[in-house]
Amino acid sequence: MALTACGGDSTSPVITSSSTLSTPATPTTPSNPTMPATSTTPTTPTVPVAPTVPSSSNGTSVPVIPAPSTSTTGPITLTTPIQNGLFKFSEFERYSVSSGVGQPTSDALGRTDYTLSNGALNEMNTTVFGTQPYTDYLTKTQNMAYYAGHHLLSIQKDNTVGSAIAGSLKILNDHQFQFMHPNSTLTTTLTVSPYLIEGLGQHGSGKTGILTDLDILGLYSVFNGFTFPSGSICYNLSGTDDQANYYFYAQGNEKAIALKDWVTQQTTTANIMGNDGKPLKANNIVYENVGANDDLPAVHFTDQDGDYHAAIIYNGLTYEADYSDGVNPTYRMNLDPTKGLVSCDSYNSVAADAMAAYAKKTHP
Repeated sequence: MALTACGGDSTSPVITSSSTLSTPATPTTPSNPTMPATSTTPTTPTVPVAPTVPSSSNGTSVPVIPAPSTSTTGPITLTTPIQNGLFKFSEFERYSVSSGVGQPTSDALGRTDYTLSNGALNEMNTTVFGTQPYTDYLTKTQNMAYYAGHHLLSIQKDNTVGSAIAGSLKILNDHQFQFMHPNSTLTTTLTVSPYLIEGLGQHGSGKTGILTDLDILGLYSVFNGFTFPSGSICYNLSGTDDQANYYFYAQGNEKAIALKDWVTQQTTTANIMGNDGKPLKANNIVYENVGANDDLPAVHFTDQDGDYHAAIIYNGLTYEADYSDGVNPTYRMNLDPTKGLVSCDSYNSVAADAMAAYAKKTHP
């Protein structure tokens, strides 16, 4: 399952049964996908965003998006995504199916419906389309994720994270919940921000608005012409850890390289995503040892945009990692669709049911 906070350079299991909790097969990055320069589908309408107001639960602020004037599902309270101690949402994952070694692959789409409550997590996996059942794919997927901090090393399998964290789940208020990572004291708190997406279709190349799986999954032909029906809501999950840590997983390009050389590579190659076409600058470089016995060399630095870049050496290989400072949200992300793109890949049942029904009809 994929309890993942949106955004970042890799998929962090916020909850994950494969890597949807993702972004998420090798976990995928919930960062903005490459999209066509132009779009023949309807452009994204302007989404009004009301001023942020404090939640009645603990005074923290969450985005308030006006509810639709009409809805097939009844009144929608966008300020309280977690109601009666329950948070229900759905996520999708694109995966590949092949009939054998050396044979061509075809796309498949899986769906997971989650219900979270105190000390319990229920998930239901279904196949939207594809010749290999989604449950079979998840059973065979053995991606490993690692969280390393001072005197901390939590090793997790994608497809078992849900059951591993279920007992520690705690609903904090009407828009936040938290859980503890397996075999560790590392706790992640997720803040849920809801957005009304009725009438939205594929986004295209705009720089503002809400980016959903219609674009994130890259299944452009499957969702071409689709618009979300009345009552559709998506959720952005933003995570904050209570301890500094490095999150990493095997991406297949790991090498035996010294950390100082890795830092040099980051500032001298065309590693310019998110920096307006400018080479990275390495500021505030920190070398340290982390892991259960503090025997794993690691490094992190901030670039000119204030974003973290990190790497860690594990079993002799250097892995690129996501770094959390234990204070700020793990991934810096925009939550105002009028000022930039908002990544939103968790859905209420209205939106998820409509997406699944449309994809079943249109997939190749």
